[in-house]
Amino acid sequence: FLFKQKTAYEISLGLVGSEMGRRDRYATHHGAVLFPTQKEQTITLPFLLQALYFLPNPVALGWYGYINDRTMIGASKLYRAKSLQEIKNSVAKLDSPATSVTFATIDGHIGDIIAGKIPKRDSIIQSAYFRDGTDSSQDWKGYIPEEDMPRSIDPIDGYIVACNNQISPNTMKNKLGTTGLMTSRAIRANEYIRRKIKEGHLFDEKDIIDLQMDTIDVYATELVPSMVELANRYREKYDYTSNDGKEGDAKKINDLIDILKKGGFDNKPESTGALVFNVLTNEMKKLVFTEQFKEDFERNYILGMYGMTHVFGNLIRDWAENKNLNSPYCLNSKLKRSPKIPELCPHNFILSLVNTYNYIAKNLGEDKKNWQWGLLASIVHPHFPFSKTILQPFFVKERKGIGNANTLNVGKFKENGDKYEIPFYGLNRIVANLKDSKSINYCMGTGQSGNPFSKHYFDGSADHLKGQYHPLKQPILSR
Repeated sequence: FLFKQKTAYEISLGLVGSEMGRRDRYATHHGAVLFPTQKEQTITLPFLLQALYFLPNPVALGWYGYINDRTMIGASKLYRAKSLQEIKNSVAKLDSPATSVTFATIDGHIGDIIAGKIPKRDSIIQSAYFRDGTDSSQDWKGYIPEEDMPRSIDPIDGYIVACNNQISPNTMKNKLGTTGLMTSRAIRANEYIRRKIKEGHLFDEKDIIDLQMDTIDVYATELVPSMVELANRYREKYDYTSNDGKEGDAKKINDLIDILKKGGFDNKPESTGALVFNVLTNEMKKLVFTEQFKEDFERNYILGMYGMTHVFGNLIRDWAENKNLNSPYCLNSKLKRSPKIPELCPHNFILSLVNTYNYIAKNLGEDKKNWQWGLLASIVHPHFPFSKTILQPFFVKERKGIGNANTLNVGKFKENGDKYEIPFYGLNRIVANLKDSKSINYCMGTGQSGNPFSKHYFDGSADHLKGQYHPLKQPILSR
């Protein structure tokens, strides 16, 4: 953090969840550096530091962009840009932390530019992790120059996919943008677009709507064969009574495997395959990382990160190939071990299958006709602050769930007792034809009114579920 001088001083600071107290601080170019106390390391900061970055380092209280910041100027000019060069000039003034600017122009240019200030360090690897503010090797050597920032303008493929995926080739000299992952959504978007191009298809608004509404989970399609292989190898060895189960659990496992083998991981409300896969992965996550993260909220946070989807998938593939069968990630001191399956990870996987069946049957019944993703999961529309009051029934609306965190029509879910809730999804969607400023279509998951008694409070929900878009009567593009 570029120490200007190491002058000690004291300030009073109250952190959420901690008592007011006096702490040692050091002056730096970028504000005071906070040294967590032992109490703050174990109580206040685990969510921010330990759970996310594992090491509770001292952190700066200032923001590196506060000196001569031009972000508002750049953003204002960007919205008014009339040419590709004006877009580049505007983006260069965005001094905020790193951000991605994806754009298209009416004269046929497309681009994705990473903007913002990123510090130079001795290490070529730029990390998202906190660095030790007292270590001089982490000093900033200035900022990455504009010409060395990742960007893609008018790529040869003719399109850009921006789905939280890796944006730079592995040959990027400063490694910026190379630590991302090719998310399932990005893979699915590339598959769709390349197939259409190969067919000689000319894209229009309907194709973009189809992409926004797509609910295919390529992660499930790729991972299920490993799950089936693992289940077939160990299900006969599993001692169901070791976890207070019943011999009838063997049939439950067979039923689930039959459903998974049929495929059908299109996360539409009526999908059975998607229901089983989503609940199974959720049940499996309850049995991993239990020793590394004692608190559920810490483990759930880590497992909810995009990168963990790949980590979790690699674990399952390894187990199916007889690798890492006793990974420390599978340690769980609360479980009774089955002597017939001494390997930790396969044991937990088979138990997860049993738990999956029991959870679905408890909430949807034994009749497989009712085993539908949309009957267990629901999209929830909170309305703060009223959703936290006795008026909650009037303001909070729900509808059948669709999608998951791996689908283009994203629907990131969480378990809430006897149901799954999807609080994170694509609420507002817009498709614009830049050749025609009047051709802008949208759909909204709720409605235009904030009054719960108005007919327009939730009247957009049905069309949003079906992918029925409507013309925007007052275009947001004037040129």
